[in-house]
Amino acid sequence: WRSIGCVAILCCATMAYFGDGTLGPETPLWFRLGYWSVFGLLFVTVFYMVLLDIRYIRLRYFRERQAIFEETLGEASFRGALQAAETGRAKDGAGMDGERGDG
Repeated sequence: WRSIGCVAILCCATMAYFGDGTLGPETPLWFRLGYWSVFGLLFVTVFYMVLLDIRYIRLRYFRERQAIFEETLGEASFRGALQAAETGRAKDGAGMDGERGDG
């Protein structure tokens, strides 16, 4: 979809550049309407491709975030070590008052 978006942007830019100078009052109305309708469709296509790209980037971000979670906090050995550290901290006196036990 990125290549389609790039082509649509190039077509929009070309049509906007040449449309202003070449489509004068002597050009038939149906041709001007068709020309600018095609331009509008390409313009809407560009925005749709941008929205697709944003969704794809967001999806990749959440997948990578989930993979990182699974690699670290999701492992049973890491969770066990974390629970052991929390249990050790509670035994050292870092209970409800929030003081650290290493002081």
